[in-house]
Amino acid sequence: KLFRDIYLDNNATTRIRASVQKRLSALFDEPLGNPSSPHSWGQRSREVVEAARSSLANALGCLEEHVLFTACATEANTAVLRSFSPRLLGRKTRIITSAVEHPSILRNAELLAAEGSDIVILPVNSDGLVKQDDLSVALNTETDLVSIQWVNNETGVIQDIPTFASLARKSGARFHTDAVQAVGKLPIDLESLPIDFLSLTGHKLHAPQGVGALIAKDKRPLLPLLIGGEQEQELRAGTENLLGIAALGFAIDDRFKALSAQVDRLSEMRDRFEGLVIETSDKVTVNGTEQSRVANTSNLRFS
Repeated sequence: KLFRDIYLDNNATTRIRASVQKRLSALFDEPLGNPSSPHSWGQRSREVVEAARSSLANALGCLEEHVLFTACATEANTAVLRSFSPRLLGRKTRIITSAVEHPSILRNAELLAAEGSDIVILPVNSDGLVKQDDLSVALNTETDLVSIQWVNNETGVIQDIPTFASLARKSGARFHTDAVQAVGKLPIDLESLPIDFLSLTGHKLHAPQGVGALIAKDKRPLLPLLIGGEQEQELRAGTENLLGIAALGFAIDDRFKALSAQVDRLSEMRDRFEGLVIETSDKVTVNGTEQSRVANTSNLRFS
């Protein structure tokens, strides 16, 4: 074989980390049941779920009760935006988002607009950044929700979420961030940030596909998408994905133990890679700001 495959699609999904596989495989030998069952097998399963909840809370600087497990970040994003539906609330709502959001935000925004929401889509500048002044002007009109992604999955550009969240809080709006590409790549301390809702997913963090979480500091505005049992504080009915949730907790533990070292190593690799490519031609440029990007992402333009 002349060539060795090199996987460069980690923003789409990551392979399950060996240490996560090892810890997960040990659970297959455990007598586990339904986490909602009161018997011993169910209670052992509940302990697994709550251990993962604790791992996420510790890594992100929030309370365990703020962590709601979902099937993915798309579900978490949808749960937040649909909670501000004019059809469900019986009143008009106003939502601010950006032009570079994930489709799970933009398509939900389209649906809400069709239901009567006032949707404001902020542009980004040539560096891929939402301008603070644009958000400030948009917030001069009473707004229900601001939803701006923390890190762009194509360019790796980091938005100024602490500032944006503060502006929203001062105006009386709720603030949500799609942090799928930020968690595990940036230090996050939600205790010190006025972020109301944060979405994440496991398969960007070397956990399996099919598990995610919504961090909700104040659950009062949330309307459940799934109706049934009382799981996840009555906000996400359905038997929990026990093994997926456990794997997400394991992956979070692994990543945040050595986050700084991982970021430093990836930054060096990214800069070396881009330098080598740019040296080959004066027609190659980096898309997005080079000052505010996550370490694992390169987006190059060949003019």
